[in-house]
Amino acid sequence: MTPVSFAGCFGWLHTAPLRSDTAIVICPGLSDDALTAHRPLRLLADQLATAGYPALRFDYRGTGDSIDLNPGEVEMTAWLASLCAACDAARIMTGARRLILCGFRFGASLAALVAAERTDITGLVLIDPILRGRSWLRQMTIEARLKRLSHGQEKAASPEDILPVSAETAAAINALDLRAAAFSTGIGILILPHIAGPALAECVSAWTARGAVVAQAPFAGLEPLLRPTFMNHECDADVSCILDWLPRLPADESASPTSGSAVNVFADSRPSLPTQFLHDLAGPGWSERPVFVAYDGQVLRGILCTPTAVTEQIVLMTNVAGDPHFGPERGSVVIARALTVAGIASLRLDFAGIGDSPGPDGDVGTHIFGRDRTPEIAACLDALAQMGYRRFALYGLCAGAYHAFRAAIREPRIGILLLVNLPFFAYDPAIPIEQAVSHAPRQPVRHRPAQQLQRLRLVLALGPRAVAVRVHRRIRGLFRPAAAHGAGAFSAHAGLAALSARGTRTLMLLAPGNMGEASLASAFPSGVDVPDITIQHMATIDHGLSRPAMQRAVADAIVAILRQPYV
Repeated sequence: MTPVSFAGCFGWLHTAPLRSDTAIVICPGLSDDALTAHRPLRLLADQLATAGYPALRFDYRGTGDSIDLNPGEVEMTAWLASLCAACDAARIMTGARRLILCGFRFGASLAALVAAERTDITGLVLIDPILRGRSWLRQMTIEARLKRLSHGQEKAASPEDILPVSAETAAAINALDLRAAAFSTGIGILILPHIAGPALAECVSAWTARGAVVAQAPFAGLEPLLRPTFMNHECDADVSCILDWLPRLPADESASPTSGSAVNVFADSRPSLPTQFLHDLAGPGWSERPVFVAYDGQVLRGILCTPTAVTEQIVLMTNVAGDPHFGPERGSVVIARALTVAGIASLRLDFAGIGDSPGPDGDVGTHIFGRDRTPEIAACLDALAQMGYRRFALYGLCAGAYHAFRAAIREPRIGILLLVNLPFFAYDPAIPIEQAVSHAPRQPVRHRPAQQLQRLRLVLALGPRAVAVRVHRRIRGLFRPAAAHGAGAFSAHAGLAALSARGTRTLMLLAPGNMGEASLASAFPSGVDVPDITIQHMATIDHGLSRPAMQRAVADAIVAILRQPYV
C-alpha cells in the first residue's frame, strides 16, 4: 500500500508482481456506504494486488481525506472529475493498458457514468449499484425522517438533510438512470446485486443489446460491505466471485496506450512513483500527509494534519467505533482542519484492524471495545515525540472516547483529554455490541399512535433490502442476553481522580439523550465534583456529529480548552 495524491484526491495504490496489463480503480460509495465498506474494499484491493491486478483506492474531492470542494462547486461534477483523474493516475502509475472500475453503491453508479464516456474502460464490477437515483434519494430521505422520529422530531427531511449537496447535484442524482448508459461494445460487466429487481433486468437487457457482455453473480458473502462498522470483528467479505470473473474478461487489443510518463511497477510491490503523485495535500492554512507507526510487528496508519506555523501541540484523534479515521460524515477531517486555524496539529489514527491499518493475526478485524488500545496510542505518542511534538491531547468520539479515557489514565504524557459522547466508563463483554453502541435515551421516546403509524409506513416504504437488514438486526438482539451498564462506577471515580491528580484536564461533551448521561448519573449521583473535569451538555450536536456545524462547534470547544494556560 503506497499513499498517493492526484488532482486534490488522496488514495492508496496496492501493487504486487503483475501478471496482466490491467489495473483496477475502486470507487467507494458516499456517506454511510463509504464507512461500512472502507475496510472490506481495502482487503479487496489487497487481494486484487496479490492476484496480479494493481488497485487504486481513493476519496472523491470533498469526501474522506481529499481536499474540500470550492465554494459553489457542484458535488456531482467534482465526484465524476475525481474518478476520471483516478483513471488517468492509475494508468500512469502502473503502466497498465486496460482499466476496470469496481464501484460500490453510488460509487458503482459513478463508475458506470464514467465508463460510458471513456474508451479505456474494458470492465465494470458493480456491487449493489444504485440504478435509479430517484429511488436512492427517496430511500435516504425516508431514513432521515426515521432518525428524526426516533429523537421525537417531526420535521420533514429534504435531500440536503441527508447529504449536504447542492440543488444541482440533487437534480443530477434524481435524473440518474443507468438503463440509458451507452457503453463501448464488448465491455465486460459483472453485477453483484443485493436484491435483484425489475430495474436490474431492464439494465441488463439494455446493456446487452448495446454490445456489453454482462454477467451476474450472487451477493452472498459480500454482506460485510453493508453491515455497521461496529461489527467489523465478524467475518470478512468473500470476494472470490470478483477474482474468478477477472481472468474471464475478454482481452481488448484496441485499448489506447497510456498517456504521460508511465512507470512500470509490474515487478515491485513497493514502486517508485513520479513525484507528482507523492506530494502532500494542502488547503488554506493546513497540509496533510500519511504517517506510518510501527507497533508490535504491525504498521498503524494515520493522517497528520499540520498548520502553517510550527507547533509543539498536537491532538491524537482515535477511531469512531469501527469507522475509518476520517469519521462519520467526515467529522474528524473537518475538526482536524478547523484546529489548524488555531495553530494546532492533529493525527487521525486508525487502530489495528480498523480502516487502513492492518489487524493482528492475518489482518483480521478487531472488536471496537474488546482490545486494549493503550499500547497503540503510546506507540503513536512515541512517533509524534520523535517528530518534535511535546504537548499531547487525546480526542475520542463514542468508542474512541472510551479508549481515550482508558489510555489517558495510564499514559502520563496526555495533558488534555477530549471525550465526546463517551458511552460508558467500562465495557461489559456480556453486553451485546448492538446494545453497547446504542446512544438512545434511557427512557425511549413515546410516539403518539399517528407517529407510530407514520414510522411503520416509512419502514415499509424503504423497500425489501432495507427492511431485511432491519429485521435481521432486531432478531439478533432478541436472541442475545440482555445486560445493563451497571459496571464502571469505580472505574469512573478512580480514573477521573487519577487524571485530576496528575493535572490532566478533561473535557466531556454530551449530546442530548446520549447514553453517557446515564453513565455519569450512575457513577456520580450527586454530580461530578472532581477538579479539572469540565462537562458540557451541547444541545446543538447529535451523537455522531452528523453535520458540519456540529463538527465545527466541537472544534471550537476543543480550541477553547487547548488555548487555556498549559500546566
